[in-house]
Amino acid sequence: MKTKIFVYGTLRQNFANHRLLATSKFLGFAKTESKYVMHCMGAIPFVSKSQAISQILGEVYEVDNETLKAIDQLEGCIPSITNPKEFDSNSWYTRSEVAVEFLDFGQFDQVWLYFNEGGAHHPIISSGDYADYKKATEISPRYWYFAYGSNMNASRMLKRKAHFTKRVMGVLRDYRLVFNKISDNNPGFGFANIVPENGFEVLGILYEVNDAGLKQLDRYEGVSGGHYTRTKMEIQKGDGSPVEAVVYLGHPNKIKEGLIPTEEYKQHLNKGLDILGDVGMKYLEQSFNEAKVTNEPEFLAESDIPNPADDDHDGDVREKALPVFINGHKAKIFTYDSMWSPRLVLCFEPNEAIYFRNLGLNVDEMGFSGTKYYYFLRRGILVFGEHRFVVARNEN
Repeated sequence: MKTKIFVYGTLRQNFANHRLLATSKFLGFAKTESKYVMHCMGAIPFVSKSQAISQILGEVYEVDNETLKAIDQLEGCIPSITNPKEFDSNSWYTRSEVAVEFLDFGQFDQVWLYFNEGGAHHPIISSGDYADYKKATEISPRYWYFAYGSNMNASRMLKRKAHFTKRVMGVLRDYRLVFNKISDNNPGFGFANIVPENGFEVLGILYEVNDAGLKQLDRYEGVSGGHYTRTKMEIQKGDGSPVEAVVYLGHPNKIKEGLIPTEEYKQHLNKGLDILGDVGMKYLEQSFNEAKVTNEPEFLAESDIPNPADDDHDGDVREKALPVFINGHKAKIFTYDSMWSPRLVLCFEPNEAIYFRNLGLNVDEMGFSGTKYYYFLRRGILVFGEHRFVVARNEN
């Protein structure tokens, strides 16, 4: 029985363990259809499914049972009990089927590939080509760079030749993500920037880069042309430890309010969700919503909220409430003066209440949710308990 395997490390031609494939049929050079992350411990590579950084380059061979057993032994693989399509290992590699594309003739095929999910703390070979492992492990000055905009997309970093050896979650405290950096080619649309705001935070990706990578970032961030300025700030890694990182800030001469990101630009930020996860998804959704907010009257200020009289509460108080959109969902809003303190009340139709219950709001059977813990950060931005909403008038 013959089996097709994809090798990307020391089993490749001209590397240490290629002798194990001496009698096997070489089918061609290939790359994985999906993107993964390649780590390297010294000269030993690890491919993981944990991040979508690059397609992995390698070679495909057709091997017999004896050769497959020898390679499984080298990689520490044992057959899975629950899934015959995968191999498990307590301490080394796993093996599972993936799709690859042959480089010379463009065809796709299913082959076996060895994964290891335990090497995430080792340097990344961002190109996905094991031949570059010496670049990843060389001793040279390294810098943390904090990406909060389109460079959260690892593919964008690679396209800009800003290669990196680590990629982890980062958090900047007391700042907010905005999109007020002007775009010369797309009037009305903006690029990412950050501005101070107490109590808020910016989520992003920390990359470890070298001097060459930093020069490429300076180039693409337009430092010499006065588009962004480079500074250093304290960023918290996902594990809570602080690091000093390079951060690019929009130049004051290139800032304009009322800009929004393009859909294409948003997708670059969304590519960081392989690291930021569900928390990042909610954060970006809120940031995109807030990018639409201006000082125009369509967005609500606290003084716009009605305060129905006591006798209005004897009937359906919703008739006196103001129709609004909260994060794009229909609702009504009003305040009332209780015995203890003023309260803000939101009321929803049943089909809209589902969204807010999923956010964790306590919405009663009548569709009401109220709190005394509320304030407007500025026009259009309401803090309601522990939640932060964009509020605009519903004139329909």
